[in-house]
Amino acid sequence: MKRTKIHKAKEVFKIKNNIYKIAPYIKDVDVKLAKTYHGKYESLIRVHIPHKKKLFAAKKDECPKLSLEKSRQAIIKQIKKLKKKKLARRALSSSFEEIA
Repeated sequence: MKRTKIHKAKEVFKIKNNIYKIAPYIKDVDVKLAKTYHGKYESLIRVHIPHKKKLFAAKKDECPKLSLEKSRQAIIKQIKKLKKKKLARRALSSSFEEIA
């Protein structure tokens, strides 16, 4: 079986751009990929959202691309969850303004 070489910088760039497209208000995205001593790859993504908190996802897999993809999906899920809470909070506050 032929092994394909991963272009680490290219994959990291794609992931960062994808996260910035989903949430342009994000201030900083940090992506790291490391090989563990068990032969697996561990990817780590940290995202800083201003005035909120830092999001963090770390995933492991045998393939570096799959490891990066899993952690990207986890971060996107966390971002969407925050967006949903923010929209619900806005709707709740606007409904109180209509009553008053």
